[in-house]
Amino acid sequence: MNDKNKKIFCDVCKRKIKLNSNTIKSTNVTIDGKKFDVQYFTCRNCKKIYIVSLLDDNVKYYQKILQDAISEINANALYSESKYNSYEEYEENYNNLLSKYEMAKINLHKVSNATKTHYENKVIACLQNKLK
Repeated sequence: MNDKNKKIFCDVCKRKIKLNSNTIKSTNVTIDGKKFDVQYFTCRNCKKIYIVSLLDDNVKYYQKILQDAISEINANALYSESKYNSYEEYEENYNNLLSKYEMAKINLHKVSNATKTHYENKVIACLQNKLK
């Protein structure tokens, strides 16, 4: 996070929460046999927990697919006559890479939202127990 503090307001007590690298915490939790990497912050006043990031192996898998697609696009961004027989071949390949990227982005979004929807409340409960 950059040096400027980001400020939001708690949904419960309406107090201002400063977000910076010191207030966002990272931990690991296991729920229903699944391991999660969690980034979160809490309201200092009422102790409400806010999840910033919730990653399990499935989400990490789709993150890697997306990152691989981005790397492949970057590696093929410039047309090279030695690599392709024609500009049309390059353009077709590049469009296929863009499609692969878009599908990876859509799949990551779906999996990430499903994970958050299914596990967020359980993760918050687990964090509340850890923080007691």
